[in-house]
Amino acid sequence: MQRSRDWFHQSTNDLEAAKVSLDGKKYEWTCFQAHQCVEKGLKALLMTKNVEVWGHSLLILYRNWIEISGESESSKTTIKIQELDRHYIQARYPNGYSEGYPAMYYNIEVATKSVEYATEIYHYIKERI
Repeated sequence: MQRSRDWFHQSTNDLEAAKVSLDGKKYEWTCFQAHQCVEKGLKALLMTKNVEVWGHSLLILYRNWIEISGESESSKTTIKIQELDRHYIQARYPNGYSEGYPAMYYNIEVATKSVEYATEIYHYIKERI
């Protein structure tokens, strides 16, 4: 059963949730949800090529897509993906930092940039699904 559409729909929902979290000033959660949007979107994209996908690294998922699709890797997209990859663990767990808790380390600038990056990559994915 091909489930790429389900994964893409959840990607859409995660992007909307990131925007709600940004409005609610939950900046660490915004960044994690932005990551989730891109992760699920990239997995959906890979599934369209019948690739079984596991893992959470956006960079690996993106590079797998580049290899399979034959597209050229965009350094601008890679930089955005690398930035979003940083928010998978640290945005959620206090032990991601030597002291404190995630909310202490996140702010509106980081969260806004994460939503912008996720939105751009989401549209990249949407054009290819």
